[in-house]
Order: sequence, then C-alpha cells, then structure tokens
Amino acid sequence: RRMPISSRGGMLSILLVALCCAVVIAFRSSPVQKITPGTSHATSLRPLFSAVEQFLAQKAAMERDLREERAKTEFKTELNRFMSGQGGDSKLADEQFWNQFARGGLQVSSPQKFSHQSIVDPSLAAELQQQKTLLENRGFCKVTGLDWERLGVNLKGIEETMQNLKDNGWPPVFIFMFDEVWKYLDGVYDILRPLIGDDEAVLEHSIFAWALDKPPR
Repeated sequence: RRMPISSRGGMLSILLVALCCAVVIAFRSSPVQKITPGTSHATSLRPLFSAVEQFLAQKAAMERDLREERAKTEFKTELNRFMSGQGGDSKLADEQFWNQFARGGLQVSSPQKFSHQSIVDPSLAAELQQQKTLLENRGFCKVTGLDWERLGVNLKGIEETMQNLKDNGWPPVFIFMFDEVWKYLDGVYDILRPLIGDDEAVLEHSIFAWALDKPPR
C-alpha cells in the first residue's frame, strides 16, 4: 500500500535532514590529510557521493508517486464517469487534453478510421520468408530495414511521450491514446502475419505498455 501524500512529504523532509547530518558527520570524522601529488580523495568521498545519489533517486521516486496520486485524485471522478459511459463531456475525451503530453509530433485525433498503409514492400517480402524459416528452425528471428517514418510512426516520440506521461502522474499505458501507437501496431501485424503464417491473428485485450526505470545504484 502507498503512504498518504502528507506522509510521503514528511518522509522527504526526514531523508533530507538525515542526508545533511550524514554529510556533517562525514566531514567532521574525516582526518585532516596533507594533499600530495598523486593522492586523490575521491575514494574516501565515494560513500558520500553514493548516499547523495541514493537520496536523489528516492526523492525522485517519491515525487513521481506524489504526481501520480494527485492525478488520480484529480481525475478519479472523471475516469469513473468515462468508464461508465457517462463522461462524454469529460476532458479525458478531449484530444487537446492528451496532446499536451505529446512529444515528437505525436497527436490524438478525433475518432476516425485509419487508412491502412502496409509497411511490407516487395523488397521486404523475400526477407520475411527467410526470417520465417529461421523462426521455424531456431525459434527466433530479426526483421530489419523497416521504414516506420513512412507510416508516420516516430518511435523516439513514442518513448518520450510515455516518459512525459509518467512525469505528469499518468501511467505509460495511456500512450494508447495517441494515433501513432495504433499505426505502429498496424504495421507490426503486417510483419507478424506472414511470419507466423496466420492471416487471422488478432490483437489480445491484454496488450499493455511498460516504461521501465533504471534502478538506483
């Protein structure tokens, strides 16, 4: 269970005070040494730097939790209305609300049908057949030379938008609000179907989006 917002705010203050005390103790307890050529104090200060890095990582994690909690609190009612089908006037149904989180040219458009544009051109068909053979024989394969930009898919923009959603308290799975993600999935299926030999492949409802953070040292 997550701590209440007030408790986490107090925890940040406690961590900051503890860090300051650790710095004071570290410097007071360090003996005065004469600096000679070839001598470095980096080794003796390394534990202090490690403590600072750990504190900053914990502080960033707590601040992100606070933003998530505020976003959930602010939009909980609207989310419930939206999911129940009564939130047609909700800002969550407004593309401009989501476009504020977009990076790299991503956008949320009004409901519309995408015109299918295949990412598989004649030059790629032969490679797909070769990769299918490798998949059957080795259990894995790798398809290269895909021109995602031709489909209007900016993979870097998708990554940056997921991070921006996280930074503003929204789970990265809301990346599915943006058009480019569905264009990407549409292109993936053009590759997937010939590889697995199934033209009836469908998108599972369990599809999700993760944005993993680098763990603190």
